[in-house]
Amino acid sequence: MSPPVAVPSRFLPKCVALAALGLIATWGAPAGAGEPAEAFSLEDRLAAEDLSYQTDDWHGFTRYTFTAADSDEWIVAPKTPRADRAWVWRARFPGVATELDVELLNRGFHVVYQDVAQDFGGPRAMQRWRGFYEKIRRLGLGERGIFEGLSRGGLPIFAWAAQYPETVAAVLGDNPVCDIRSWPGTDNGATSAACLKAYGVTPETLADFEGSPVGLTDRLAGPRAHGEPPAPVVFVLNGADEVVPPAENAEVMIRKLRAAGGTVKVYWKPGLGHHPHGLQTPEAIDELADWLIEHGTFAAPAGGDGAGDR
Repeated sequence: MSPPVAVPSRFLPKCVALAALGLIATWGAPAGAGEPAEAFSLEDRLAAEDLSYQTDDWHGFTRYTFTAADSDEWIVAPKTPRADRAWVWRARFPGVATELDVELLNRGFHVVYQDVAQDFGGPRAMQRWRGFYEKIRRLGLGERGIFEGLSRGGLPIFAWAAQYPETVAAVLGDNPVCDIRSWPGTDNGATSAACLKAYGVTPETLADFEGSPVGLTDRLAGPRAHGEPPAPVVFVLNGADEVVPPAENAEVMIRKLRAAGGTVKVYWKPGLGHHPHGLQTPEAIDELADWLIEHGTFAAPAGGDGAGDR
């Protein structure tokens, strides 16, 4: 694989086609959208937006952490960005199971993160993520990315994908929470109280709550604007997970998504509990990165509305 877009040769025709499409505006074209990938500088964009940040090393790449008092956000820049400047959006535990993120950084993806853990994928999480999405677009990143959620990170990634499907290239849930009735439920102390508050439900009304990802599968598997197919979904699941049981979470979604015609890929790790997250071999990580790039759609069709509600 060779820069500027380091992908297996069998995917080069697809990448050339994506590059030819350019960046189709969602809320206006990002700064520098017409530049070749090698000319893009995140530091220049940060300076143009007059945003304060600090830098550090993240697995051999430069991480830009915003230093505004009310933010918990960062972006990791690849050495050579993809022409479409696509990204991976980490939803939770950004320091856990980072091997796939590093592989995608090597292939030209940015990695972005904003902490909404205590919002559990509820309305406030969506409001904050929308603001951060607008920010990364102003900074010149592409219109679509891979939304990756570990454990409780499954709640916001699926909620966002259902509400803003035009911004999503693919979704990856790793032992993801897909139903707040399963986790945290009503017997998990302060965590349960905070989660129920985030969704505006009570212990008495939780049983009838349909706003978890398991209740959003029709929207997740439905066609996007201009008849475009839905974003593909990948699950990485530990077979003996008792914290977030697959039978009550991911397996429900898998059945519903497949029945609705969605594209779903599942990696099973038999005999493992909730940990470890991620795939355990370089070969499996490489294969997953290949699949995401092959099946993900990183530029919207002409005229698509990247942030439109359904």
